[in-house]
Amino acid sequence: MKINGTYVLRHIGDDWLLVPVGRTLRENRGLFPLTETGADIWRLLPSCADAQAVADALTEVYDAPREVLLADVRAFLDELRKLGVIA
Repeated sequence: MKINGTYVLRHIGDDWLLVPVGRTLRENRGLFPLTETGADIWRLLPSCADAQAVADALTEVYDAPREVLLADVRAFLDELRKLGVIA
């Protein structure tokens, strides 16, 4: 999956934030708060080709049915696409 622009993941206190930096900061509206699962998905994006690969990787971490994880991954990726964070 292709990430549009430059973002860094930060853990501040109990919060996970996706922070635009550089050129992306000027083009963006601010920070994107993430859940812990969202942060895990974000970290997997560079090494996974699609939502199914991300869900497969998450089955190693979370005790949840693959179908549930896949639905959650797809919903999360849809939100990132709407925000213009990924292509």
